[in-house]
Amino acid sequence: MLKLIILIFFSVLSLSSFANEQRPVWQIVDEFFALQELNFMDKHPCRPVGQSCFRTACESVGTFECDENDEMDRLRRACRGVWGSECINISKKYLNRFEYDNNREMVQLVNSCRGVIAPDCISYTCDKLGSFGCDNLSEIIYVNKVCAGN
Repeated sequence: MLKLIILIFFSVLSLSSFANEQRPVWQIVDEFFALQELNFMDKHPCRPVGQSCFRTACESVGTFECDENDEMDRLRRACRGVWGSECINISKKYLNRFEYDNNREMVQLVNSCRGVIAPDCISYTCDKLGSFGCDNLSEIIYVNKVCAGN
């Protein structure tokens, strides 16, 4: 019965989005996790890691932004607590290359991925926000932090 009430609640919320009302990011993230708990999502948030955070971050910024020890150290420190590369890769899909092409920007992006155990939350939220809701670094950082529970 409770599942039915929650499903009806989120269905009404989804229908209200057609009225061009922009919902807050936290509300969309809450919807994502509620749907996940109701088993509408078949992916488990704890899946194999794939490529490492550091390697993905370093390759993303290019040779000249990850070729000195201090640059690599900043990325390594940012990657502490970031599980794999999926959050970085999903975030990059919504950004222009110039939003994350230097070491400082990549460190900010990687830091925002700390604690994101369900990277699909980023896609779900950004798709709901639309093309202008996740198209710059500060917006995707905010989405990542809310998906992480921060």
